[in-house]
Amino acid sequence: MSNDGQPTINDLLDRLYVIRDTTADSVREEARALLAHNSAKGMLQSGKTLKELVKLIEAALDKAQAEVLMVLRHIQAVPGIDRQACRDQAFLRTRDLLPVLRDAAQLDDRLKSVGSVMARDEINKRLARLDERIAYQFRQFDVGLDRVGLASGATMTPTATRLQQRLSERMSWFRNQWFFKWHHIGGSQPIEIDLFDGRFTSLGGLKFWGSPREVYWDAVSRGLCKEVLDQFSWVEEAAKGYERSVAIQAINESADLLASFADAIRRAAVEKDRILRGDGVNFPSEEDRGHWAGTRAQDIRDQADALKAALFPSSSSSAFLLQTVATPVRTIEADSRRFQVALSFAGEQRDYVRDVASALAARHIAVFYDEFQSNALWGTDGAEHFHRIYSRDTQFVVMFISAEYVSKAWTRHERRSAISRQMKEVGEYILPVRFDQTEVDGLPDTIQYLSAKNFTPAELAVEIAKKVGVNPNDGKASHVPPPSSSAMSGEVTFDYGAYNGRYVIGSGASAFETAWSKGSNTAIRLYNDPVGIHGIALARGATAIEDIVDAASYDFTSRSRTVKIGEIAVLRNTDGFYAAVQVLEIADDSRGALSDALTIRYIILPSGKTTFSVEQLS
Repeated sequence: MSNDGQPTINDLLDRLYVIRDTTADSVREEARALLAHNSAKGMLQSGKTLKELVKLIEAALDKAQAEVLMVLRHIQAVPGIDRQACRDQAFLRTRDLLPVLRDAAQLDDRLKSVGSVMARDEINKRLARLDERIAYQFRQFDVGLDRVGLASGATMTPTATRLQQRLSERMSWFRNQWFFKWHHIGGSQPIEIDLFDGRFTSLGGLKFWGSPREVYWDAVSRGLCKEVLDQFSWVEEAAKGYERSVAIQAINESADLLASFADAIRRAAVEKDRILRGDGVNFPSEEDRGHWAGTRAQDIRDQADALKAALFPSSSSSAFLLQTVATPVRTIEADSRRFQVALSFAGEQRDYVRDVASALAARHIAVFYDEFQSNALWGTDGAEHFHRIYSRDTQFVVMFISAEYVSKAWTRHERRSAISRQMKEVGEYILPVRFDQTEVDGLPDTIQYLSAKNFTPAELAVEIAKKVGVNPNDGKASHVPPPSSSAMSGEVTFDYGAYNGRYVIGSGASAFETAWSKGSNTAIRLYNDPVGIHGIALARGATAIEDIVDAASYDFTSRSRTVKIGEIAVLRNTDGFYAAVQVLEIADDSRGALSDALTIRYIILPSGKTTFSVEQLS
C-alpha cells in the first residue's frame, strides 16, 4: 500500500497471487475427490474422467478470471495508477493460471495413462481454446462489455452478438491505432491522425498541450459520436427482419452494448490524455474535457427508443402520445437552441422548401436549411451535425413528408433524431407537412398535419411563424438584418452609424454579430449585446492577430470594450467559436469625416480552436 493509503500495482499483484493459490487449492481438493470416486468405480482411465477434469478446470478458470477482472476494475479506478500496466499484469497472471490448474487437477498424469491418442488430442485442443477465451474476456473488459450482464445465462439476439464483435473490433482499432498514434506527435516526423470529420491532421514535433490537446479532445468526442450513430444505423438495418418482440430485444441489447462501449472510450480518452500530458515518470491528475453530447447512456437509450418507435409505429403510438402529452421528461431549455425551426425534407421537394426557408429568413426567424448553412456544414460530419440539430438545437422540426422522404436513408436519420427529441418533450415539436399520404414510421396517425397543396411556400411560412411565436405583422423598419461577410477571414469596411452599429462576420455556427458605437476617430466601442455573442475581450499585448496563442485566456467579463486603432478584440460566440478583430481605421462624421466608417481585419477560428498562430492557421 502506498504512503497515501491508495492501493498500488504491487497490491494488485499480491491479490492476483492469492486468487491463483486459492483457486489451485480448490481445484486440487475437488480433483482428488473426483479421482477417488471414479477410481472406486473403475473409471479412472476412462475418457469420462478426463472430460470431468477439464470441466473442473474450465469452471475454476472462469470463476478466477471474473474475480481478477473485478479486482482490476477496482485498481484502475485509483487516481494516478498505470492502468495499462495493471491490465497487462492481470492478463499475464490469468493466462499463467492455466498450467497451474492443469497441475492441480493432475490432468497431465491422467493424459499419460490414457491409451487413446485421439482422446488426448481432443482434451489438449479443448484446453488450448481456454487461452482464446481468456484473451476474449479481456478484450470485452477493455471495451466495457463484460459489465453488460448479457452473459448470465440469457442468449443474445444475433444482432447484439454481431454488434458485440463489431464493437470489440472498433475498440481495438481505437486503442491500438488511433490513441496509439498520439504518442508520436512529439517526434521528429509528422504523424497523420483521423479527425473524424473527413479530414486528417499531421502533427509532429509538438508537445501535447494547447492546440494539439484541443484537437485531440475535439476529435475523440466527434469520433465517438460518429461511431454511435453509425452503429445505430447498422442495428436499424439488422433488426428490420425480426418480428417485433425480437427486434425490440435486439435494440435494447444493442443500446446496452453501445452505452458500455461509449463509457470505455471515454475512460480510455481520459487516461490517454493524462499519460500524454506526463513526462513518462510523473503524470498530472485526470481531466475529462470531452464534449459527449449524444453518447451518454441516456442519449443512447433515447436513440434506441426513437428507433423502436420508428420501426413499430402501431405499437408505439400510444406511448409516444403519453410521453408528449403527460410526462415532462427533460425538456430542452429554449435559450440553448440555435434555431427556431429546422426543415427536414427530401431533395425532390427542395424547390418548395427553399422558398419556405427564404420566406422564414425574411421574417427574421432562425431557420436551419442546409443551403443557408453550407459554410458551417463544410468539412463537418453530416450524421453527427444533423443529429444534433434535429434532436437538440431547434424549437420545432418541420417535416416535409413524401414517398421520397420516407425512402431515403439520410432523411430516415433526421426523422429518427427528431422522434428521439419528441419522445422526451412536453407539447408540440414535430410539425408535419404532407406532399402525399405516405405513412411515416414512428409518427402516430393522430398527429395533425398541413397539406402542402393547400399552401404556397409564403403562406406556409406565415403558419410556421405563428407557431414559433413571431407575428407576421411585427417588426419596424430598423428590424432588418445587418450587412455581413460570410468569409472566415478578411478585411471589410462598413458604416457603423447604420444598422444599429451591427455587422456580421462568418456564418452558421461560426457567425459573429459584432455591435459597435461611436467613440472617436482613434477608438470605438464594442459590445457583447447580440444574442449569439457569449463574450468579448481585448487581446492585450498582441500587435497582430497571429500573436494570439490562447484566445480563451483573456478577460471576457465586461459588456463593452474600447478598442483603439491597431488593437485587437477577441469574440467568443455561443457555439464556442472564437474570432479576432483588429481595428485598422475609424472615420467619424462628427470629426470632419463624410460618414461613420470602420475598417477591420478579422479571422475566425474553425473547429473551436483557440490559437491564431500561423502554424495553426496554415
